[in-house]
Amino acid sequence: MVENTRKIRTSALSPKQERKLVEYVETKLLDITRNFKKRSHPSSTLPTLESYLDTTYPILSIILQIPPLAVPQAALRTALLLRLTGEFLGAVPAYPASATPLPALLATLDSLDRGWLAVLRVQAWDTERAEGVDIEIPADSHDVINGRPEVDADADVSLSALNAGGAPPVSQTDRARLRSLIVTGTARLEEWLESLRVESNSGASDAERDDDLASALERLGLQQAFDSVFERTLSEMGEFGGEILSTGGEIGISGC
Repeated sequence: MVENTRKIRTSALSPKQERKLVEYVETKLLDITRNFKKRSHPSSTLPTLESYLDTTYPILSIILQIPPLAVPQAALRTALLLRLTGEFLGAVPAYPASATPLPALLATLDSLDRGWLAVLRVQAWDTERAEGVDIEIPADSHDVINGRPEVDADADVSLSALNAGGAPPVSQTDRARLRSLIVTGTARLEEWLESLRVESNSGASDAERDDDLASALERLGLQQAFDSVFERTLSEMGEFGGEILSTGGEIGISGC
């Protein structure tokens, strides 16, 4: 096994960095919302689901890179991610159902799932591996909340352990809201898939259309992914995971 020698940032954002990041994300989200609402107009930059996915993913990555070190910044990451999750799950079914963007859609949903798992575990976001990683800090460190430049990833104590005695990284209210977004959003995605199935074979029976969609997902290698939408997140929150959805250019935080 190759040893991971990368450093993990363990410094909280400065007030100036935080302000610039929030302004940037808010501006981008408003622009996405504006262009989504006029998606049928020629002037929209988001006329298709593919364009919506391409534009949304970089914002997701930026939000996840907010370091969960100080409580206010952990709460900021949660609030922005809740907003993005709700808007994303509401926007996707508004586009015409098509099989073409399904792989990209599943990839984005998987990133959302991995991102929420990182947030729930108070982990930093590894942009290369697209997953959360523990921030390890020396056992004798007392200035984590105030910020430190960097520490080795193989140090003594995880940030998750340090937060265990304080306020929960994601409140019960936010957890309840997240679960509601997932349940409602995946139900709408299931209806969206149903419209795709009906459109693709309107003359077939329900059973035949079920087989057609399942076969198509299998050919694309997407059947298991659809069966496991948000499975990690729900499992981490203690919910029943799996089969929630049935088949019936980034900017670095350091630059803010």
